[in-house]
Amino acid sequence: MILTNAQIVTRTGLVDGTVEVREGKIADIGCGRSSAPGAVDLEGDYLVPGLIDLHTDALQTHHVPRPGVRWPIEAAVASHDAQMAASGVTTVFDALSLGVGGEDENTFRDRLQSAIGELGEQHARELRAEHFLHLRLEVSHPDTARAFIDLARHPLLGDNMRMSSDGGRPCAPGKRKRRPRPASG
Repeated sequence: MILTNAQIVTRTGLVDGTVEVREGKIADIGCGRSSAPGAVDLEGDYLVPGLIDLHTDALQTHHVPRPGVRWPIEAAVASHDAQMAASGVTTVFDALSLGVGGEDENTFRDRLQSAIGELGEQHARELRAEHFLHLRLEVSHPDTARAFIDLARHPLLGDNMRMSSDGGRPCAPGKRKRRPRPASG
């Protein structure tokens, strides 16, 4: 595929030119227009690399749009992915909460496993963006540790894609220790 007559955004600036794509990857960026047969004329529009969303709660929001409402996970994943792709996002780190208040442990674990399973299945078939998981650990929920252990080695969970909603403090709620502050001099 050849995309021509574009303002190409590169890491060093703009190039008025042409991009050649082979096997889904940029093979060449050149200055000027191409007269190759089948070249797509972008009429001077910007051509930007895919954007990366490092943290979004949108998948969870699609699945649980308001308290007590659960949209089918298949539809939530498809809708969220379409929204990301339409926004130019090609890589997305979806935040999922481990330990949502108001759910019993089995319901919580089943819902989370279903969401991750569906994301993995659709990822292999039809998703337009590349999705990874970012886990938010709700330490007040009694099943968070068990759920995290079950998911820690999941292939969609990248290294260091875990966060705690209590600010990263290692102590349980109500038992936090004060962190010593350096002496000012």
